[in-house]
Amino acid sequence: MGAGVTVHQREHVSISHNKYMVLKQADGTLLAVLTGSTNFTNGGISTQSNQSVIFRNQELAKAYVSDFERVLRNANLGLREANQQGAKVGEALEVYFSPHSSSDRPDLDRLADLAKGATSNRIFMTFRMTDPTLIESMLDDSLPVFGVADRVCQGNDQSGDRLIYTEAHTADPRARTVPRSSSVPPYPM
Repeated sequence: MGAGVTVHQREHVSISHNKYMVLKQADGTLLAVLTGSTNFTNGGISTQSNQSVIFRNQELAKAYVSDFERVLRNANLGLREANQQGAKVGEALEVYFSPHSSSDRPDLDRLADLAKGATSNRIFMTFRMTDPTLIESMLDDSLPVFGVADRVCQGNDQSGDRLIYTEAHTADPRARTVPRSSSVPPYPM
C-alpha cells in the first residue's frame, strides 16, 4: 500500500462483511463515516447495485472507530458481546454491527419493530429476505408493501421472497412480480 497506510489481516474471522471508512482530520477530529453495501472494488462501485451513505456526524464516527478497534483486536468473542445491542447516536440515528450471537437479534428485531410501526406503507430493497419475524412484520396488517429483491419467488415455499409475494397476491391479485425492464407504476408515499 502507499505511504502512511497500514493494513492488518485478520486471522480469526467471522465473515467480514462490514464496509465503511471513517474520515478524520490530521489532528484526529472525526469528520464523517462512509458506509453502505458497496465493496470498495471497481465492480462494487461501477457494476453492482449498491448504495453508499456519508454521515457527517462525529458521534456516529466515534461508534465506527470503536467497532474498528474491536475488529483490529481480532477478538470475535468481544465483537459478539459488544454487538448484542445497537447503539443510539443522538436522537435520530442507531447503529448495529455484526457479528453477534445467532440468538441475539438486535438489528432484525429493531427492523421488525419499525416495520410494525409503519403508518402509510413499507418499502424495501434487499438481495434476499428470509427472516420469518421480519417477514411477518412486513405483512402484519393492511398496509401496502413495495419491494425490490433479486430472484423473487425462485426460492422454496418458505423463502421470504415467496412468502411476501404469496401473502400479497392472496390479499390482492394485482400483486405480482414485475420484470426490471417493465415500467413500474408509482407507489403512494
